[in-house]
Amino acid sequence: MTTYALTNGSTIIQRSDGANIPADPANADYQQYLAWVAAGNTPDPAPVPPVVVPAAISRWQAMQVMLATPSAVHPAPATLFSDVQAIVTQTGGTMQLAWQNQQQLFRNGPFLTPALMAEIGVTDAQLDALFVAALAYPL
Repeated sequence: MTTYALTNGSTIIQRSDGANIPADPANADYQQYLAWVAAGNTPDPAPVPPVVVPAAISRWQAMQVMLATPSAVHPAPATLFSDVQAIVTQTGGTMQLAWQNQQQLFRNGPFLTPALMAEIGVTDAQLDALFVAALAYPL
């Protein structure tokens, strides 16, 4: 029995031979696919593209996502931004100057080290998610 898989585009893949079937009612293969679905079959889902964590985000994007993220270590209304700001202020010196003036934050940069982020309750996976979420904020 032929099986099918959805794609992220407008075609369906026929598993038996790898053919791309356009979603065209005049196409015989597409008609066969529709009959297969009507018979109660379900195509394989479209592949989910991998999430790519950006290597860097702008300071503006970082600030916006941190202001929108509740603190993991302090009660509301504390945010991740206030947690990071407190550590930077406490550390002072070069870190504070860089924090105030650096235009980009790097995923593996000096501010977002695993030790610093663990201090404020943020795991590596959560930091990756924050970098991805930051892309939603316009530059």
